[in-house]
Amino acid sequence: ITDFYSERGYALASVEPSIVPDEKTLQVSVVMNVDEGDIFRVGRIEVSGNTKTKDKVIRREMRLDEGDIYNSKLLRRSYERIKNLNFFETVELVPRAKAEEKVIDVDIKVKEKATGFLSIGGGYSTVDKLVAMIDLTQANLFGTGKYIKVRGEFGGKSTLYEISYRDPWFLDKPVSLTLSAYRTERDYIAYDRKATGGSVGFGKRFAEYWGTNLTYRFERVSIYNVSDNASNIIKDQVGTATTSSITPTIVRDSRDNYIDPSRGSRNSIFVTYAGLGGDNYFLKSVLDSSWFFPIGKTTVSLRGRVGYATGLFDKKLPLYERFYVGGMHTVRGLGFGADDYMTKPFDIDELTARGKFAWDVSEDLSLDFTLLYSDIDNGYDAFSLDNTRDTYSDEPGHDRLESIAGAVRAMWQASEGFSVEALLSHVDADTEYGYDEDWSHTGICDNTPCDSEIWGFDWWYSSTDNYIRSNKNTTADIRFVSNSGADDTAWVTGLYYRDQLQSLLRQYTYNASDFDSRYDTENLAAYGQVEIPFASSWKWVAGLRYESRDWGFDDNSPETMGAADSEDFWGGKMALEFRTDAGTLLYGLISRGYKAGGYNSALASKLPELEQDGIEIPLESLVFDAETMWNYELGVKGSWLDDALWLSAALFYQDREDMQVKQSIVIPSDPLS
Repeated sequence: ITDFYSERGYALASVEPSIVPDEKTLQVSVVMNVDEGDIFRVGRIEVSGNTKTKDKVIRREMRLDEGDIYNSKLLRRSYERIKNLNFFETVELVPRAKAEEKVIDVDIKVKEKATGFLSIGGGYSTVDKLVAMIDLTQANLFGTGKYIKVRGEFGGKSTLYEISYRDPWFLDKPVSLTLSAYRTERDYIAYDRKATGGSVGFGKRFAEYWGTNLTYRFERVSIYNVSDNASNIIKDQVGTATTSSITPTIVRDSRDNYIDPSRGSRNSIFVTYAGLGGDNYFLKSVLDSSWFFPIGKTTVSLRGRVGYATGLFDKKLPLYERFYVGGMHTVRGLGFGADDYMTKPFDIDELTARGKFAWDVSEDLSLDFTLLYSDIDNGYDAFSLDNTRDTYSDEPGHDRLESIAGAVRAMWQASEGFSVEALLSHVDADTEYGYDEDWSHTGICDNTPCDSEIWGFDWWYSSTDNYIRSNKNTTADIRFVSNSGADDTAWVTGLYYRDQLQSLLRQYTYNASDFDSRYDTENLAAYGQVEIPFASSWKWVAGLRYESRDWGFDDNSPETMGAADSEDFWGGKMALEFRTDAGTLLYGLISRGYKAGGYNSALASKLPELEQDGIEIPLESLVFDAETMWNYELGVKGSWLDDALWLSAALFYQDREDMQVKQSIVIPSDPLS
């Protein structure tokens, strides 16, 4: 009721319920006593804390102007809009009532945060191989709210250069301007693609949650290095073509927070028409809808997308404008391409349920419970003999997972000096992965050069490979943490325990029997760390961890006969830190880490197969030692130019012993290994 009145100018309206009991009927009457008070208007709007951002950038997000009738709903919306700028760590809108003048002054208090970033990184993926990235972004250019980004990616399979600019208030008008230019190259399975293009767009809000954009794009694309086995769809588009298109878009966005929304929705539709000159003529449209619903402290999100694209005037739709599904960004578990030889369809069946429960037992003790269940049963067929996305297998593959996991976390404020944190978790997961190992079907050689009438035998063979795994993992961790201030000595100490049992059943057509193995590990560790500040700006940090590990491996192979061992490890670090008055951190550290040894069960499962090929693996090579590493490091971390420039740099030397390398097999008897 008070919200109803405060949204209509009655800023000081009050509601007090009166309860009148009736003893005869055993009922009560509730009388709501409403004191509307006076209608208030907005007085002065003051902005503070914006050391970089200009006042107008903040004021133009306000839904209330000085002199307007006060409206608490519009004040909340103003807070959301300023927060969604993503320029500030904190945003406060504080209304101050002046009863005598019947006005509400609004104080806007913000705390600036870094909006410029320079990111340099690298990585490795099975698709792009080695990848290097550099990204220079300023989201609040000169405090005007303008956005500029320069980005580059360089990989073994792809490269990308891109620069983009956005002015949300072009010429200080409520019209946005967006400019972009890019160049990209990518190697696909059956062809390579190179594209150069640019775009210019204008946008306008025409209601609180509604907006529209109009974008013109010009792009020049080359399709080349086409495989001889590529499909006709690809071969028909070899060469260079240009696209000149215009795209109107309508968006309704009522999310309360663009970064981490808890309520509201975002709905958009665009229609692209290509044919304003250029070589390509097509029509493409996508409707995208996302909804967010708060349920307690949890937010449920639903999203759906539907699109349509077609060529125009007897022109084919370009490869790079088609819709592709499959993978983590669209539909997980979807088949790789078409397969006319499969007798069983690729069903997609996924169920995931998650629950969380928080219980404040007392002021000093709280418990958090988490439960997760997953049941996934998807078809799998991803190996294409001729790289056309069409597969010829006749044995259905599968990718299955059934798991249940639970955890309990306890937080106990034991005393003024320390608190206790404890975590107990358990996972029980069963997976099954199988595929058509020959990639083909039994009639693939009929009337082809591999037919037996030509060669005397058929080249094809039929086999499947199936891996059934079970993983049971229980962990417990209890730690004691000091309740210390920033200038006091801080410490933590604790105990860690883990018991894990992994089993594998491999079913392969050409193995004499199924391979069955069991790998059991048990870890127990004690750890601690202390941080001691001294001389105002200095800090000494020391940490130590001691761990004991027992493991055992057994299988049904007479060659391996299993193995078992016990190991003890220790690791730790010593660091000296100095923090300047400006907040820059200088440090030096010495640390020792370790990685447990164990048994190469993956290689053990391949032994029967390797023996059939005449390759002998020494049994002692199946057991590998623990790895240790000493690290010596000097570094600096800090920010300058009002947080516009961030730096994190380190000079280090590492000494690794018994280094463990994945996916590497050394076969002494094989000169080619």
